[in-house]
Amino acid sequence: MRRKWHLLEIASLAVAIGLSMPGASGMREDELLCEEALARLDECCTAEDLANVSCVFHQGCMGDDPSPPELSPSDSRCIREASCEELFFRGVCAGLRDNQPSSELQVCP
Repeated sequence: MRRKWHLLEIASLAVAIGLSMPGASGMREDELLCEEALARLDECCTAEDLANVSCVFHQGCMGDDPSPPELSPSDSRCIREASCEELFFRGVCAGLRDNQPSSELQVCP
């Protein structure tokens, strides 16, 4: 029986491959924390809820402001420690599905 890969395992593999490539700068800590939180959310939310969440840091160019991952490091840590029930009652999955900015979500009490 084949084992289903979980998002956290895939993210870990991507980090390992990215760090082993010559010239690769690797992942930022905020990106890694966001990916880990996304793996937790994958256990609690639907794929539709998570479709718009980006954990990629964009540096910005030609005067554009940098764009950090959508989940802050503190929100990411809180999500990783929360139960699915807590995330549901706080409206985190529904808020992400409705494309609410994470700054407006009640991720941590």
